Amino acid sequence: KLPSLYLVLTCGWCLLQFCWVGLMVYFRRSRNTLHTVMCVVCLLKLGVVVVAFLYWDTCAKTGRCMEELHYVQSFLFALSETCFFCALLLIAKGWKITRARLPAAEIRTISIA
Repeated sequence: KLPSLYLVLTCGWCLLQFCWVGLMVYFRRSRNTLHTVMCVVCLLKLGVVVVAFLYWDTCAKTGRCMEELHYVQSFLFALSETCFFCALLLIAKGWKITRARLPAAEIRTISIA
């Protein structure tokens, strides 16, 4: 059951990423750095789902689970959640929405968080 669930999730995230990149190309004149940051967050989440699908598919087909894929999945998950949290912090500070630049003190705060 899990491999088919992750296959559906992988297809969904691929479709979402394809649409996101298409919109970024179509509206390239009004795109800013914040859009690129959110695209990276979606790409990392797609990587998590793809690795999870490979992990569970390998487990189901061979009966042996590859721990290396589990470690990669954990690393990508931590990285994607960190990037998502930083993106939300940047949005909360008004970066590229109400302010073009953030003061150095706020950038240090976000880097430490």
